[in-house]
Amino acid sequence: MSGTARQITAGEAQEPELNEDALREALGRMGSGRKNGGGADRKLRSAAPPTGDVRRRRFVQDGQVVVEHHQNSRATHRAMAAPQVEDHAEIDRLKAAVREEQRRHEESQRRLQDVQTQMRSLETRAVHADLRIKELQAFLQERDIAIMNLRARLAVTVVKEDVRAVELENDAATTVAAQPQVRRGRPRKVAQPDMATSEPEPVKWWVKD
Repeated sequence: MSGTARQITAGEAQEPELNEDALREALGRMGSGRKNGGGADRKLRSAAPPTGDVRRRRFVQDGQVVVEHHQNSRATHRAMAAPQVEDHAEIDRLKAAVREEQRRHEESQRRLQDVQTQMRSLETRAVHADLRIKELQAFLQERDIAIMNLRARLAVTVVKEDVRAVELENDAATTVAAQPQVRRGRPRKVAQPDMATSEPEPVKWWVKD
């Protein structure tokens, strides 16, 4: 074919299929023998699309451009659409799996945050409990010291009371020892007053002075 522009007229596109003699004549013009004609014919038939309506190809003559119309059957459309449907289904399944994994990850993050919050709360309570324990220990230590001081003061007071009691006993013994000894014997007789003389005399009213 030359480099000049070639066009196919409507009459050429619609002309009937060539017979065997026309094919041989066309092959002869192209410089091919009868032997090569069969191989070219087989090559043209093998290059035809796998459609239900197989048509015999026309040989290209000088000045012509071959225009082929491929007719796709419904089975071909279904065969081509089936992988796309499967791909879409696989993509949807993968997207659903990714969403589920994201949901699980977010749920795990929420649970982790809750656990961390609880741990911080427990740590705060533990710190407060330690401080309270230290305060109670200091209070108990101060109380023990106060009890020991009270016991010491009580012991000193008891000792002082014992010493005072001993001193009082010693003083009493010393006082008794310093007093004179009283003779023991019959008591002295005391004169009883005369009852007759002690009574007053009656007044003699009838006697005049």
